[in-house]
Amino acid sequence: MSINNPIGDNRLETYSCELYDKSDSYTNDVQFIVELLKGKGCTRILEPFCGSGRILTPLLSEGYEVHGLDYSSCMLRRAQERIYRATFDRPPKYQLVCQNVVDESWPIGYSAVILAANCFWQLGSQEEHLAMVSKSWSSLQKGGYLYIENDNMDGELPDSWCKIDPEPRPWKSPKGRCDDGTVIKSMIQVVDYDKKARIWHAKKQVSATMPDGETLDSEWFDVYTHTSSAIDIREMLKKSGFVILGEFKSTDGEPYEYGCGRAILWARKE
Repeated sequence: MSINNPIGDNRLETYSCELYDKSDSYTNDVQFIVELLKGKGCTRILEPFCGSGRILTPLLSEGYEVHGLDYSSCMLRRAQERIYRATFDRPPKYQLVCQNVVDESWPIGYSAVILAANCFWQLGSQEEHLAMVSKSWSSLQKGGYLYIENDNMDGELPDSWCKIDPEPRPWKSPKGRCDDGTVIKSMIQVVDYDKKARIWHAKKQVSATMPDGETLDSEWFDVYTHTSSAIDIREMLKKSGFVILGEFKSTDGEPYEYGCGRAILWARKE
């Protein structure tokens, strides 16, 4: 997912994608999605923000036809590599499309749409969150299912988010050592926020130091985050014509509670 990460340099993006893959290797959400889909008659699934195929590839293994959309061609290359490495009972049916998931229209005719892996936190406004719900509605067949999973922040931005940085500081992602020894670091500087609206604005830079000492620095770029709230998404789903079938705080199926750190909404298009 790269809506908030226009790093620019192809080598920097390649290294950042590698580190993203290494850090996001969990599968509990995939298992939960598979359980929710069982017995629903779903055949074709759309996954916007599919990234490197961490969710998409196991769904192919389950026999679903899956189409993935992502802004980053680098991520889609890694998704293709992941599919090539996987073992399937029969040839998988899939498409990987590089596009601006926020601004461009999505294909239609799906029995399920997956919006997972914290994708709403890549977006900068409540209007963009609503647009993702509306696009999901348009992409789904009648009776189709929508899965949304994000970190959850009910209420206002906490005080820890509401601090302007006088100067740049180290940031947690992307950060690490790549397979060839290249070291990636990130810097960030919070420049604005709206506590009530839960909007956070920062400047970010990504840098690489190669084993031979060569360095690469991205341009400073803007990161806008409108933090996701299950309460807001619930209202968006209802206004868009979805029926909410379940609200959970974990992939163990525990019911959602106000203020929980994670929120999953499972809905059907009527």
